[in-house]
Amino acid sequence: MLRALTPLQARLLAVLFAAFCLWCGVQSMAPAPDVAVTSASYTDIQLYQDIAEKVRTGTPYHQAARDLQTAHDYPTQPFVTVRLPTLAHMAAALGWKALQGILVGVLLLAVIRWYRIAAKQSPGEALGAAVLTLAGGAMVTQPGLIAMHDFWAGVLTCAAMTFRGTKRWPFAILLAGAALIIRELALPFALLALVFALWERRRGEAIGWAVLIALFGVVMLLHAQAVHAVVLPTDKQSAPWTGLLGITGVLRGLTDTSVLGMLPPPLAYGLIPLALLGWTAAPRGFATFGLLYCLGIAAMIALFSRPDNFYWACLLQPHWFIGFAFLPRALRALAHAMLARRPAAL
Repeated sequence: MLRALTPLQARLLAVLFAAFCLWCGVQSMAPAPDVAVTSASYTDIQLYQDIAEKVRTGTPYHQAARDLQTAHDYPTQPFVTVRLPTLAHMAAALGWKALQGILVGVLLLAVIRWYRIAAKQSPGEALGAAVLTLAGGAMVTQPGLIAMHDFWAGVLTCAAMTFRGTKRWPFAILLAGAALIIRELALPFALLALVFALWERRRGEAIGWAVLIALFGVVMLLHAQAVHAVVLPTDKQSAPWTGLLGITGVLRGLTDTSVLGMLPPPLAYGLIPLALLGWTAAPRGFATFGLLYCLGIAAMIALFSRPDNFYWACLLQPHWFIGFAFLPRALRALAHAMLARRPAAL
């Protein structure tokens, strides 16, 4: 992408990107917005673990979710405030430790796949992609975070991305489908994959994505009916998803939900945009998709998430980190474009 720029365009892009990174670093000093909490001691993770325990002891999922959410002053309206039952049923049947093993397995699959994809460009990038995929999913080492639905969706779609547009596209649909029935916010990934399949005239894959999205619609309809059957009109309504947190909200979310939180905030915030530049130099067939996915989810967070929806950033883990693996190639391409000489006119 970058080598096609004229020297003037490349220099302008370099200046703008440098200024943007500096601006992002400064945003780390902005005061954090107030987060509405239902309890100082009761967390979302505890809620999901308690729901799974009630399901394990025989309580129907939607009744268990409604009872616990109202008991701890969580909203149950609209119906999407009650998570899909998939993860709770899995935890009730297998236990959280087994689920952690499954998620680690999916992450390792993504690591291997990204290694092989990046190896087509260079061994160094292959190693970088593997390490950074692992770093982006490092939260799998925290047992409590296995209860976070968004993190499952992020890891599953990261693995799905490696199969999309290849001869093994059914695996992409299978992994993305698993993400969807755990967290409905994985829908943008499936929609983007459908658009790309149609644009690239991969008819079979396009049909597969369309069928998956249609089935997801049926699942959500059944879920909505089940929630409405147990929720009372007096139950708490959720605050609107109109947080308008802007770019700062994206930066804060990506830092707080990843190993970037170990760095000084100005450095972490300033580094984050560089992953987007790296995605422009990713292997053919993955660069545009990865860049658009990251930008799309970032825009969703910036426009719609509230301060207490910081976990939406998990949808970008480890996708965002993968962009850093291709950053050296992107910087070389940008430098080449900046210094390129045009042949003199005759």
